[in-house]
Amino acid sequence: MSDICSKIINEINNKNFNTALKLSGGYSENNDLHILNNLKGIIFINLKDYQKAIEHFKNSLNYKEDYIDAYSNLANVYFETRNFSKSINTIIKALNYDPKNQKLNFNLAFFFDENCQYQKAVEQYHEAMRFGYSKEIVLNNIGNIYIKEKNYSKAKENFLECLKISSSNYLTINNLIRSLILKKDFAEAEKYQKLSDKLEIKNNIYFINKAELLFFKKKYKQAENILKEFCKKNKYDIGANISLSLIYSNLGKFKNSYKLIEDIYKLNPNHNTLNLIHSMNLLKKGNFKEGWKLYDKSLQIKDNYYPNIPFWKGEDLRKKKILVYEDQGIGDSIQFSKFLFYLNKLCNDIRIEVRESVVELFQKNILNLKVYKKGSNSNSDCDYKISFASLNNFFYENKNKKEEGLFKIDEEIISKWKKKINSNKLKVGLTWSGNLYGVNQPFRSIEIKKLEKILSLDCEFICLQNDIWLRDKNYLNDSKINNLGDNNFLEIAAIIENLDLVISVDTSILHLSSSLDKLTWGLFSFDQEWRWWKYNDPFFYKKLIEYKQDKFDDWDLVVNNVFKDLKKIIDTKNHIK
Repeated sequence: MSDICSKIINEINNKNFNTALKLSGGYSENNDLHILNNLKGIIFINLKDYQKAIEHFKNSLNYKEDYIDAYSNLANVYFETRNFSKSINTIIKALNYDPKNQKLNFNLAFFFDENCQYQKAVEQYHEAMRFGYSKEIVLNNIGNIYIKEKNYSKAKENFLECLKISSSNYLTINNLIRSLILKKDFAEAEKYQKLSDKLEIKNNIYFINKAELLFFKKKYKQAENILKEFCKKNKYDIGANISLSLIYSNLGKFKNSYKLIEDIYKLNPNHNTLNLIHSMNLLKKGNFKEGWKLYDKSLQIKDNYYPNIPFWKGEDLRKKKILVYEDQGIGDSIQFSKFLFYLNKLCNDIRIEVRESVVELFQKNILNLKVYKKGSNSNSDCDYKISFASLNNFFYENKNKKEEGLFKIDEEIISKWKKKINSNKLKVGLTWSGNLYGVNQPFRSIEIKKLEKILSLDCEFICLQNDIWLRDKNYLNDSKINNLGDNNFLEIAAIIENLDLVISVDTSILHLSSSLDKLTWGLFSFDQEWRWWKYNDPFFYKKLIEYKQDKFDDWDLVVNNVFKDLKKIIDTKNHIK
């Protein structure tokens, strides 16, 4: 290595980037030109001139096509500039020259992980471990992937395996506690929390876990105080402030919750999660214009779904292809599918990507739109993309306009289920809980035992949900609720078409029933989503009647009101007979 290259490295290490840049303009031996260009690229990264950095890393590879350092740095630049596909492809090229390089394998796994290609990430992490990368780090990362996938049992397995290597690794212990809390295994979470209590390191994850465990044990004030005290000393900690804001919100301290997020958001305006939460708060307060604007911003900050396709911002869509994709959940996709009627007037080539369980349902659309499974990578040739929720930015003023329903269920499928639900009684569909592992599910779901009063009425109750919480399974088996088994959303839609009424907590089933114009009674927790607040009553759905908690985690009033109204319908029906 030439003296100039050595001097440049020294200046880079001392963070004297402008001095290093001046030196890099000096003479270098021909056989060092790949090193010099790589160093120039590093300088321009630190000067935030990413385009010049890319040029120099490419120049470096022109001089030495197997130069691993240049490949790694080039991949990192692509990653920083959100060009995930190029960052991944660059690492793959480097691995052709050095397939057993543990760092390259780890970086590739990390890029897959950040790009939400979780299965590939897990496989690649195992490759990195096979070639000698830290088993402890890899197992932690894999465990966190499974948390993202809501596979909390697999997350637990990896964290426990990690603890066999180092039984006092505070990061692993706290990650394990996190997975157990999300799994709703509070007893075991508490066991490891006691172990965490004994460790010297008390970071934000420790306090968040401790507070959430107390909250789930209904020790609300203690949970609040723990995080308040931590946030007082660590006012810039994003995770802790978010957790405290959720506690405030659940307890009805909405002004406290909003203020906390507003303050931390001002300090971190480009944090995608803060943009998302702040946008939801603005929607709750009725500020739809700014709310949807910030929602879009949160998607754009972490653009990991077809990152090479630009977001649609109102451009002319004639002779263009646009992809509409599911971002948050199935409920959003169903609710905001109404806007496809208006988008269809602007574009004659609309592609839709949704989860596998709703593909068949969306294929039964009256607009003849093309529908694909989310993640199928079938629409990389689209000119623009937009999430279902982001359609609000363009068509929100049409939210209460009556449009024909998007979904058209075949009579054949409806008739099939009619034969199985043949009853002279009032036929009532029932959904009492959301998915098993949603963060707020314990609060917006109802334990089935609490519905006994409603279930005592003389109706034909039909179970509409697939995932059944363990706490509810035995009761369901012994109840008079007709469980028709697991079905995809097309089949559930056909079942709903045969019912008189659907009673549901805040889930995708509520949206499905309402979108089919079925009489639907929604059961809502104290801290409802923005769409059920006073500003949005009614929001989209003309046949939705809302029953809301008047205080946190208390379903008694809701159950009593539903019982009274349902009894009236039954009595009227019997009287007519």
